[in-house]
Amino acid sequence: MEKTFSRINLGGNLEQILKDSSLDPKLLKLIKQLFLLLQEYKCKISALERKVKELTKRVYCDSLTNLPIYFSLHEFNPNLEKELLNSLNSQRKDDNYSIFFLDVNNFKRINEILGYQLADKVLIYLAESLEENKRSNDYVFRRGNSSDEFIGIFKCSSDKLLNYFDRVQKSWDKKVCKITP
Repeated sequence: MEKTFSRINLGGNLEQILKDSSLDPKLLKLIKQLFLLLQEYKCKISALERKVKELTKRVYCDSLTNLPIYFSLHEFNPNLEKELLNSLNSQRKDDNYSIFFLDVNNFKRINEILGYQLADKVLIYLAESLEENKRSNDYVFRRGNSSDEFIGIFKCSSDKLLNYFDRVQKSWDKKVCKITP
């Protein structure tokens, strides 16, 4: 029996193992059952991993805008706090960070005039405009699930941040035309 196990290459595929006619039929049956169990567990593990990813997104991302929620900053870049502190002590221009806080003025009135569904679209379109115009190493967050406030952390000078808001404004102008009461 020991000889048989030493000849089986567990790293090989099932077809190769099953072609080995010198193996005991009972052992082959056990190997097939084990293989099927492994396949089943792989599927279950994949499903669980997808569920964990979905639940994690629900915890750390806003369900309306799909932006990360500000308190989850550390989840998106655990080193950002250290980078920001280093930036404050640095004399190099390429180490600069710009941070913005955007609050939609009179959002309560937008809710009252347009209604909640269209007001939600305002937030969605604003979030889309903020997100699609940023670079991959920049961060845009919604302040909370029920907030009309957004926070951005960008690795750039304030001049470049103004260019970003020009792009956001153009994108916003295109999207806002879709909102009709």
